[in-house]
Amino acid sequence: MTTADVSVTTSGTPRPPAARTPARFDPATEARLNRLDHEATAHVESNRPERTRTG
Repeated sequence: MTTADVSVTTSGTPRPPAARTPARFDPATEARLNRLDHEATAHVESNRPERTRTG
């Protein structure tokens, strides 16, 4: 591999604006989503076979 100069060409068309980041949820929605996340994790953990957990 060489360290030759590699130029980059750009097209004349402008780039579309960057996607906006999603807004945060209100506190009640955040709390509900966190509770659902914890409940889902607990459900998966409690339904995992013991031999899988101890293996």
